[in-house]
Amino acid sequence: MTGAEAIALIHNRLGQKDGLDAWILTELQSAQNSLELAEWLPYFLLTKAAGATVADAQTVVTPTGYLRVYENAGLWLVNGTKNVRLIKEDYDVLFKKFGTTDTEVPENYAEVGTTIYVFPVPDAAYVLNYFYYRNDPTAVATGSTNLWLTNAPEPLVGFAGAQVATYLRDKEAVPLFAQSGAAHMAQLQRADTAREVNDRSYEMGG
Repeated sequence: MTGAEAIALIHNRLGQKDGLDAWILTELQSAQNSLELAEWLPYFLLTKAAGATVADAQTVVTPTGYLRVYENAGLWLVNGTKNVRLIKEDYDVLFKKFGTTDTEVPENYAEVGTTIYVFPVPDAAYVLNYFYYRNDPTAVATGSTNLWLTNAPEPLVGFAGAQVATYLRDKEAVPLFAQSGAAHMAQLQRADTAREVNDRSYEMGG
């Protein structure tokens, strides 16, 4: 689906109201931004990128579009031939344990706001492999598609449509759009969970 098609869909569900294209586009873009700040994020925002530590520098530069680390894969440090997953802890716990003066191979990290701190302070430059959620690099636009419009257009349509309907004082349309957006997000989350557990091997406890 393109942005123009999403706009047309909202128009149709509002009863063919005219002259709303620019407003609807803005609401679609706003809905995309809001969904990418949600507690749960969808599979199509997952990606991998390489970064690096800097010797004697505790903070590391996050990849472009970084939202947060993927909980089932995490942040990995390459130490020679070994790949070591860094364990996440609260900053104060790691500060008390390691301080910020001694330098060694990092084994933990903390996130404070949008900054990642590695502990202990790196004694050299190490490659970091991030598995992470990133924002959709393409905003909704009329003549193109993006990750949301390709994989899950209905949440955008639902939440953007609810905003437009709210300010049009269309009391009947507001809950219809909002419920549709929420239902499709829930469906997307269930599908994502099914994808995560598919083909996994589980052992029964003794």
